[in-house]
Amino acid sequence: MAKTLSTKEVAKLFDVDVVTITNWVRKGKLPAIRKEGSQAYEFLEQDVLRFFETWKRPLSGRKRGSENWYNKIKE
Repeated sequence: MAKTLSTKEVAKLFDVDVVTITNWVRKGKLPAIRKEGSQAYEFLEQDVLRFFETWKRPLSGRKRGSENWYNKIKE
């Protein structure tokens, strides 16, 4: 089964607020899965990685943890 991330985890990776993540989902920029019986989203790690690679903010401006996550997933 594919690994999923919460909205809070994705927001931390991108160093943005959870509201920003929700806005990206609503605008169709970032694919998400609505958790059953909830208004919360979850994200497939592969979708987050794909979005991360095309995000316009340079890696040097991101938190160290997100860069480490990206490098770990890319291996």
